[in-house]
Amino acid sequence: MWWPSVILSLFFVGRLWCGVCPFPVAGKFLQTWHLSLEKKVPKILIKNSVTISVCFFMAIIWVEEATGMKDSPKETTWLLLIILGGATFCAMLFSKQAWCQYFCPLGRLMGIGASISLIEFRPDHSACRQCTTFACNRGTEMEPGCPVSLGAYKVTNNLECLVCGRCMHLCDHNSPQLNIRHPLSELIIRKGRLISCTLMIPFLMGSQLARLLDQNIFNLMENIQSACMNGWVCQMGLYAVPLFLGFSILYVVIIYGDLMFGVFNDEIMGRFSPMVPILLPLAFGGELVSRLNFTVRNFTDFLPTFGRQFGVKALESLTVAVPEWVYPAYGLAIMFVSELAGLYILDKFYEEEFEGVIAWWQYRFIQVGYFFLFGIYIYLMSTGWHIPSLNVMLLFQ
Repeated sequence: MWWPSVILSLFFVGRLWCGVCPFPVAGKFLQTWHLSLEKKVPKILIKNSVTISVCFFMAIIWVEEATGMKDSPKETTWLLLIILGGATFCAMLFSKQAWCQYFCPLGRLMGIGASISLIEFRPDHSACRQCTTFACNRGTEMEPGCPVSLGAYKVTNNLECLVCGRCMHLCDHNSPQLNIRHPLSELIIRKGRLISCTLMIPFLMGSQLARLLDQNIFNLMENIQSACMNGWVCQMGLYAVPLFLGFSILYVVIIYGDLMFGVFNDEIMGRFSPMVPILLPLAFGGELVSRLNFTVRNFTDFLPTFGRQFGVKALESLTVAVPEWVYPAYGLAIMFVSELAGLYILDKFYEEEFEGVIAWWQYRFIQVGYFFLFGIYIYLMSTGWHIPSLNVMLLFQ
C-alpha cells in the first residue's frame, strides 16, 4: 500500500515523505551522540551521486521483480534493512543526511516526481539578501539547520528539498514560502536539463513495460522460476532480457524525439533532453497504475491478514471482491490524464519555448512517437483487463 500512496502524494505535497522518512533515524541518533566522523562527502561521490542513486534504484527494481520480493515479507524486510544500513553507514561517515541528499534511490525518484507537484517551497530572495546568519542552512546553537545542507536560499527546484519545514522557523526574515503552482511549470522551465531525470525516466518506464509484459502477456516470471528451480541469480539474469527490451524502447523513443527537436545543447543551460519532460508525466502515471494494480489485486487478502496479525477474528473471514471493471476504470483515467500532460508540455515547447526552432512536420513526428509509446502502454495494460484489446485501441482512435 506504501508505493501507490507515496506516488500519489508526490503530486500534492512533493517530497514531504522524505521529511518523515524513518531510514535516517539511526544515523541521526549516532550523530547526536558524536559517533560519526562528520566528514565532507568527497567531490567525486557528489559528482557521480546521480548515477549512483539511479543504479541503486535499478538494482531494487531488478531484484524486486526477478525474485518475487514484493510477495515475500521476509525478503522485503531484508531490502528495507539494507537501505537502513546504507543510510546509517553514510551518517557514520559524513555530516548531516548525506544518504538522503546524494545516494538514496527512493529519494531520487521522489525528487523527480516532486517536479510535477502542485506545491513548491521557495525563498524570497529579497529577504535572503538581508540575512547574515544563514541559520536555515547552518542552524543555531539550539537547533540544527537544513538536513541536506540546502537552506531556503539555495532551493531552486523540487528535486532536493525535503519539505521538512525546518527552515521556516529558523529564518528571521520570513523568507521560506510554500506556494501553489502549475504542476507542469518546472518541467517546462527546465526542459530536461537535469541529469537525474534523463537517467531515471528511461529505466523507470522501461521497467514498467517489462512488468506489463510479464504480468499480462508472457507470465514470464512463472516460466523463469520453473526453469531456474528457484535460483535467484538465474532469475535475475533471465529477467534482464525484458528489462533491456523495455529500456531500449524508451531510449529509442527519447533519441528519436530529441533528433526531431534538433536542440541538445545551449551555452547557458548546457546539454539537455527536451523529450524527457514530455515523457515524465507518462512515467509516473504508468508507475502509479502498475503499483495500484498490485495493491488492488491483493486487497482481498488485506482484511483477513490484518485480522490474523492483530487477533481481530471478525476480520479473518471478511474478504472484499474487486470488480474487474475497476482496473480499466482507474487505468484509463490515470493514463489519459498523463497523456494530456505530456501533450501540453510538447505544445508549450513548440509554441513558446522553442518557437521558430521546431518545424511543423517535426512537431507532428514527435507526436507520432509519443502516441506510439502511449499505444504500447494501453495495449499492454488492456491485455490484463479481461476485455478485448482491440476495443480499447479503437476507443482512443
